[in-house]
Amino acid sequence: MKKSYEISLIGLEIGNENMGCVALSYAFLNLLRQVGEELDITMNITAISYDDKKFEGDDVIKSYEVIRVHPKQISFWKSLKDNFKNADIIFDFTLGDSFSDIYGSERYIKTNLLKAAAIKYNSRFILGPQTYGPYTRGWARSWASKIIGKSYKVYSRDEASAVVLEKMGNRDVTVVTDIAFALPYDKKDIQCGDKIKVAINPSGLLWRGGYTGDNQFGLSIDYQDYCKGIVESLLNRGDVEIYLLPHVGTSDGNMENDREACKRLHELYPATHVIDDINSPMLAKDYIAAMDVLVAARMHATVGGVSAGVATIPVAYSRKFKGLFDNIGYEYVLDVKKLSTKEAIDQTLEWISDYKNLQKAAVLAGESASGKLDSFKKDLIKIFKAI
Repeated sequence: MKKSYEISLIGLEIGNENMGCVALSYAFLNLLRQVGEELDITMNITAISYDDKKFEGDDVIKSYEVIRVHPKQISFWKSLKDNFKNADIIFDFTLGDSFSDIYGSERYIKTNLLKAAAIKYNSRFILGPQTYGPYTRGWARSWASKIIGKSYKVYSRDEASAVVLEKMGNRDVTVVTDIAFALPYDKKDIQCGDKIKVAINPSGLLWRGGYTGDNQFGLSIDYQDYCKGIVESLLNRGDVEIYLLPHVGTSDGNMENDREACKRLHELYPATHVIDDINSPMLAKDYIAAMDVLVAARMHATVGGVSAGVATIPVAYSRKFKGLFDNIGYEYVLDVKKLSTKEAIDQTLEWISDYKNLQKAAVLAGESASGKLDSFKKDLIKIFKAI
């Protein structure tokens, strides 16, 4: 009989309107499956999740159960304690970029309470590849330092995060890259003659000014004017077909919903095409892979673009973008916390005109990411063997 492992997952969501978060989850499950096949083992997974949706099991991942997060219920914390005590390994990804207080204190506290419980009841708590910081408040930095210091293993998806941890006086961190680079895809067949296919992923969050609605992330550009300027300029060229691609929001009402921003742009510029049937990160990547160019403000949309060899222009509203892409040698990152609106539009249009060179750079960066993920998988194999 094959040896079986009990695995707990925190900060990985299967049922989420943010396709980036779900991409991270599916990519990691795929990686665990590869590890299981190589070691000839099986796994029973329990996800600590905000949604009930489950992953369909297979020959390696025999079961996938969910413990819904209900912080105000005593029964939730009892279930969590029992699960963590029985787990062989606990992995935490904090949705890739939420181990920071820039998204607000409430989210930071909720996610850190889960980490603290995991560390209390299990010695094998592993922080998966993610961004660390920024920590804008002293108490947030101190709490992060304690959690990281007590973790069994710590992985980062960028060098910038490793520097942050070094300055905080923490242990060494192993730098790999974002797991979502490993998400599989099946390129869509989109025909538009000889025109250049440009996908624009407008962030509903940036369109609204952040959660607070008052330029929460301190952009130096007017984001709505930037999006309008890009679309209008490209349509005026006459040799471009524009596809508006949401990466967050599969239904109306979500305050982060990219669909709303796509709808507004399409109303202003009816010659654009809205891709409105995306219901999974794999399908989103299928569409992205069919493009010549992707301009996106969603991190995992840009990860999908680069890993598919598409000329990708990440619209960077935080340091997580530059850190991630510097780590794999991709330099075409638009810093919208430094550039003016006009400068950002001009730079974007210049890169689109040079898109074939960006495609070459994306292919090389994708190869670099693949190598780093292979290193991470080898580490995982050692960890399982050591148990």
